[in-house]
Amino acid sequence: MKKGYITVLFTIAMALCMSLFLVMIYGVRENALRMRCKEAADISMTSAFGEYQKTLWKKYGLVFVDAGYNGKTESVILSEERFRDCMNANFDEKPDELGIGKDLLKLNCTSAETVNIRFATDDNCNAVKKQAALCMKQKYGLEYISALYNAAFACNEFELTADGLNGKIENAMDKLSGVKDNYEVKKWTDKLENAITENGSVSPFSMLSLVVTDTSGISKKAVASSSLASKRDLNKGNYKSNDTGFADGLFFKEYLIEKCSNYLSKDDETALSYETEYLIKGAESDAKNLSSVVNRILILREAANFASIYKDSFKMGIIRMITGAIAIILLSPELKEPLAVLVASAWAYIESLKDVKVLLKGGRVPLLKGSDDFYTDVMNSGFEGQVEEKGLSYEDYLRAFILLVGDDVLAERFTDLLELNVRKIDGNPYFRMDFCFDAWTVRAFVLSGYGYDYEILRTRDTEVK
Repeated sequence: MKKGYITVLFTIAMALCMSLFLVMIYGVRENALRMRCKEAADISMTSAFGEYQKTLWKKYGLVFVDAGYNGKTESVILSEERFRDCMNANFDEKPDELGIGKDLLKLNCTSAETVNIRFATDDNCNAVKKQAALCMKQKYGLEYISALYNAAFACNEFELTADGLNGKIENAMDKLSGVKDNYEVKKWTDKLENAITENGSVSPFSMLSLVVTDTSGISKKAVASSSLASKRDLNKGNYKSNDTGFADGLFFKEYLIEKCSNYLSKDDETALSYETEYLIKGAESDAKNLSSVVNRILILREAANFASIYKDSFKMGIIRMITGAIAIILLSPELKEPLAVLVASAWAYIESLKDVKVLLKGGRVPLLKGSDDFYTDVMNSGFEGQVEEKGLSYEDYLRAFILLVGDDVLAERFTDLLELNVRKIDGNPYFRMDFCFDAWTVRAFVLSGYGYDYEILRTRDTEVK
């Protein structure tokens, strides 16, 4: 009897041990399946972002994945397929050297779908602004903000603004308007009209012809407005990012100054040679953008030169002596001061043309000039402007103008340049910034040949470290 009890007890114990052993085997297999799915998903996500757009990184330091992979695309299907294929490549168990290996997991990713995604153009190109600001922070550090802020507002230092100058000229014009019949005085704002043709050629009647000695050297590059990202309906994502702050805005604008070419540093590799001027104006041709910037500098220089002349007692004494004689000849002594204002404004305008010539040659011009800094005098137009070493440069004026443009407008125009340049450099006419993403959440569905199925969710956001 005792032997029978022992046999039954041993049988029950063996059954319990076998059950426990089988449970452990299945538990180990399920944990192995889960771990393998997670590892493959992590590797696949890293692999997806490892295929970033190379030109955007090399030229601009921006990390974006092109969902089109240098081809024409209208969706993110290619990215999902590559994620799925990468997971299956990691699931593939190769046989050993003897060819007798066995796949103990039998995993297969059946599909992958996008849950959330953030494209470069979402939320007024917020992703581009954030990456650009981060690039500058890493290069210069946060203490750079104060110096950048002070330098950017340099053009606000002179007391008499262009609006103030306008007011003085208008008052003088009102006093002169009823002196004689048919007596016409041309207003100071009547400039030569910019005659820029559609192909970017500069007319002899353009303002550029007054400040550029050889207009044939001005870039004739132009782009079709229909090809610009800022002019078309964009693809939208659903992944939100944090808004940029004031400091980020300053860093972003300095990033644009550093990365984009201008009249003095034109880049023949890019779609437009004067990229900074495009950011300021947004016209389709280099010539139009340059002309707009030149006009803005001319207005600022005219206001500053007028202020310098008006504060110089010697110069104003000469002007009043001349206009006093003219007023006596006209038998209208009350016109002495209005005529003095007009003469001073005309002098300021001629001096401003010389200033712009100096700037476009790479020189510098003092913001407010002293008596010895003027190129011209009231009796003649002076000499050709030479390169100076003190004052503000052409790039300083560009930086001031960039500051006056809204961050969102700048980001949209910069995105235009990114898109145009990648198309030209890579030779890919289908490249679109609104299909480039830097944040992605993907859901993958995995089946096992042993009857298990899994759903894996993975997220990668370049803004999160």
